[in-house]
Amino acid sequence: MTNKEVSVTPMEIEGKNFQAVMEAETEKRKLITQFIANHMKTGVDFGTIRFGGKESKPSLFKPGSEKFISLFKLTAVFEKDTDTWEMAGSESGVFAYRCLLLDSKKRMVGEGRGVSKLTEKAGWTINNAVKIAEKRAQIDAVLRTGALSDFFTQDLEDMKQDYDQTPVADNAVPTVHMDDHEAPKEEKPWNKAKEMGKKITSLQKKKHIMALADRIVMVPLEKNEYKSWIEGQTGLSLTDEHLDEIIKRLESLAPNEQ
Repeated sequence: MTNKEVSVTPMEIEGKNFQAVMEAETEKRKLITQFIANHMKTGVDFGTIRFGGKESKPSLFKPGSEKFISLFKLTAVFEKDTDTWEMAGSESGVFAYRCLLLDSKKRMVGEGRGVSKLTEKAGWTINNAVKIAEKRAQIDAVLRTGALSDFFTQDLEDMKQDYDQTPVADNAVPTVHMDDHEAPKEEKPWNKAKEMGKKITSLQKKKHIMALADRIVMVPLEKNEYKSWIEGQTGLSLTDEHLDEIIKRLESLAPNEQ
């Protein structure tokens, strides 16, 4: 016997069981695929957008991230992300958060980061911006911890420039007009037009639909989440011939305005 230590690298240790590791990983991906097919609902848990004949990679929404947190038996905890906020210039109106994913023994098994700006959407309050930053951090944490990037992307905004350069038809869904969307202000012109008996345009109907969506979900939707969420909730495509029925269905779900 000798006291000489024998060092073994992590790669050598892993190599001894590489076949078993590979088989376990393959089985895990298969089970995740089944979970998505059986429990994840398009337009509620995730969604896509389509422009110019191109369909985006599915984007994970907050309800979908919560289902994965439940599946993995984790708890999400949020804290201010001072490092990121300072790197962003310590700007007023910028909110940065970390989402820590904890196991049953309160050990951190993953984390994600999210940032939002008070000015990125008209009508936002500080509470809106904080919730969006937390939501982005949670989705980032779930994608990283669950190694889900081959199934979902974090944010459809990453592809916005590509889509913006693609010509769109006049009757395109309101996703292409989201920069003009001011949800908290849409109800007044809608109600005024109805009261005066004026003809309501398709654009006015679409803006009213988005305002209804905001009232239902409480946490503001991202610009590119509206179409998938609305179609998932109503089962109808967001086209002109369905707008009246979509409004009817969403109005039955929306809480009364205060």
